[in-house]
Amino acid sequence: MLGENATKIIEYRRNNPCFTQQRIADVFEQDTGKHISKQRVSQILKAAGEKTESVKWKAPKLCAKCGEPRETETKKKLCRKCRHELQSSNAVPVACHWCGKIRYVRQPLLMYRITVLHQEHFFCDRHCHGKHVGATIGFKKRYTPEEVAAHIRKSQREYLLKRKMGKRVSRPPKGPAFLLQAVC
Repeated sequence: MLGENATKIIEYRRNNPCFTQQRIADVFEQDTGKHISKQRVSQILKAAGEKTESVKWKAPKLCAKCGEPRETETKKKLCRKCRHELQSSNAVPVACHWCGKIRYVRQPLLMYRITVLHQEHFFCDRHCHGKHVGATIGFKKRYTPEEVAAHIRKSQREYLLKRKMGKRVSRPPKGPAFLLQAVC
């Protein structure tokens, strides 16, 4: 059988699960005037089959805008709903240059892309951007035969000039046979 002091300690634990053992001992001493150690509180709680560890209580994190509880894993001060409203309030609709799908882009980001990056076309994703690049530029730049011949002539001149100066250099690039005949 548990004594009167033990039932008081168990009552403290049940009424205040956030209290540590030291806090329970201090409150018991204030109420009864009797000193008790935190180890003795632990022994009494174990004998009664109560939890000896205190419950860690955290205040719920509230949204700065609406006051509703928000996700604790995020460092942002707004709940998901308010954050979405804020992002969509300063979002500008932009049509994809390739497929025409409407996408909302935040205004500061859009201004940065236009003024700093000088972007003329906007795309909904990487897929559309890749299709546009493949259709307009291609995966290899296509040179005209005249441009290739001019490049070969220039590299051959540089090669001969460096050889005259006594520098050791690698061979100049060779082009297709029909272009080399045009050069010579």
